[in-house]
Amino acid sequence: MIRIFPSIATFVLVLTALVSNTCGLPPVVKIGAIFTEDQQNSAVELAFKYAVYKINKDKKLLPRTSLVYDIQYVPRDDSFHASKRACKLVNFGVQAVFGPSDPILGAHIHSICDALDIPHLEARPDLEPDYREFSINLYPAQHLLNAAFQDVMAFLNWTRVAIVYEEDYGIIKLRELIRATNTDLEVHLRQADPDSYRAVLKEIKAKEIHNVVIDTKPDNMAHFLKGILQLQMNDYKYHYLFTTFDLEAFDLEDFKYNFVNMTAFRVVDTQDLSVKELLRDMAAFRSGRPDLPPVLNSTYIQVTMIHENTRDKQPSLRANRRSQVFSSPDIQELDGIFAKDLLQYGGQAPETRPRIPRLKHS
Repeated sequence: MIRIFPSIATFVLVLTALVSNTCGLPPVVKIGAIFTEDQQNSAVELAFKYAVYKINKDKKLLPRTSLVYDIQYVPRDDSFHASKRACKLVNFGVQAVFGPSDPILGAHIHSICDALDIPHLEARPDLEPDYREFSINLYPAQHLLNAAFQDVMAFLNWTRVAIVYEEDYGIIKLRELIRATNTDLEVHLRQADPDSYRAVLKEIKAKEIHNVVIDTKPDNMAHFLKGILQLQMNDYKYHYLFTTFDLEAFDLEDFKYNFVNMTAFRVVDTQDLSVKELLRDMAAFRSGRPDLPPVLNSTYIQVTMIHENTRDKQPSLRANRRSQVFSSPDIQELDGIFAKDLLQYGGQAPETRPRIPRLKHS
């Protein structure tokens, strides 16, 4: 099934690729990160700290410079306090800001960074197609994801589908599926939360809709899967297409032997040797923090993508304005992902290579 994609530590590594020069950097470079309060002491924060540790440990990269960070926590869906925290980071003197991953908060922080010419690195769904000079977003462009979903639905010859979304933002994110050019596709929209999962699934079952697109919060995925089992909607007739990149991180043991169809995307090859090496290194780093939960694959991706990119390419900081520094960054290719293209396409990758893994019997 799936699991992997953008999440967090990438920011620090991309930052180094854009901002480092061993001759021009001061002994200490300050960077900032903004996480939501529910991400405090989470795997996402661990990934960010790991990236800083990795850069500071590699003296070939920054032989006479160390990165220090200031992390700010904000309530989810509170753009006012998020903006205040961003201003606090600016007063702290940060050279770049990472996060938050919340799509609404991230847009506000980007506006501040853009106005002040401060690099902003993030991994969040972003529906704005406008070019962004000082932003790099490692999350796949939403229109490309929607195109991938449409391709899967067309390949499977779906004629009736229910789209279950949890947040209001979800309906905006998946609007291209609703406006599908295939006029033969019958689409049913339902908004649901943990309290209404069963009722919505029961309605879908009563209407004999067997194809379902699921866009729920990761924290609530276990509740949704439980509802599928309780209503016995887990046989060969049903096919679920999940929008999450971390499906493999959830307990799917109860679905392995009943022939239910479950599909999701993976955009990082976990069998790649460099990825395996990085995962082992990160696991070793985490061993010193037993209080932290296991790191999802989506938090690995950013470390993986940027690690190779930050070894040799270090543009100078010696300029009066950051805009002069970042106008022509020297960035190398990352195993099929072009960091240069991220900048040229307004901070979003022009294309991705999603894979559809299979759920295997153990």
